[in-house]
Amino acid sequence: MRRNRKQALAAVLFTGMMVGMLSGCTVKEDAPQTEAAKAESAESTGAAAADGTKSIYLCPKCVGYDYWTSCENGAKEAAGALGYNLIFNGPASTDSAKQITMMEDAMTQGIVGLGVAANDADAVVDTIATAKGKGIHTITFDSDSPKSERDYCVIPDSDAAMGEQLAEMIAQEMGGEGELAFMVASLSAENQVSKFEAAEAYLKEKYPDITIVATLCSDDENEHAYENAQTLLATYPNLKGILGFAGAEAPQAAAAVSQAVDNGDMEMGQICITGIGFPSQCKEG
Repeated sequence: MRRNRKQALAAVLFTGMMVGMLSGCTVKEDAPQTEAAKAESAESTGAAAADGTKSIYLCPKCVGYDYWTSCENGAKEAAGALGYNLIFNGPASTDSAKQITMMEDAMTQGIVGLGVAANDADAVVDTIATAKGKGIHTITFDSDSPKSERDYCVIPDSDAAMGEQLAEMIAQEMGGEGELAFMVASLSAENQVSKFEAAEAYLKEKYPDITIVATLCSDDENEHAYENAQTLLATYPNLKGILGFAGAEAPQAAAAVSQAVDNGDMEMGQICITGIGFPSQCKEG
């Protein structure tokens, strides 16, 4: 029975993540909910489970961002199909302490499963251990906590392999030489660290004529990512490439470069941009 429950939780997450990612190009961009509104929604959802339906709590890195909305839609669809009630709620920003508090609060609501996209891989280790001690099945998704006791980790691919692939792509676009900047969503999330460290090592070995001049963090916020891109353009006049390791980075870098071209500050094609993001947003950028 314990094995079946673990498998059901994994199925909710795996199916949910896949549905979310596959629907990413067409998902409607709704106005971000406030943290209070999300909390109210979670409370009402929990109350609806009073009929005996088992509840699973998923804690994303943050809410109000298209990627997490797609994950929520997919996970809810999968949970409903498998007969589970899903509570999907996270902090308003990539705040690890707030994420842990929300996970601890969820444990008091009688959940049978807990999933987290860890903002800080090490910070959630004790919280996951507490959940395990309460008999709650645990899983990480999107960003792992490898030192924890989680039952499963659900990620779409090896983060290191993805980082190397992105590095190869930008290196090809740059002609194998020049100044390159990294844009990341977090300096502590396992999936981000694995990607950009693998990319850095790959470039050092395969493309020694590419120099990484900066790594800037946006905290998964579009506005911050845009400001980071503007900072890079102003600080490094010889910058030849920008590599984004999260959903906000490449589109916002493209938007900043487009604005600079419109302002006459640089020529079209002067900077190469590669990264992860919704195709529709990258096209707009």
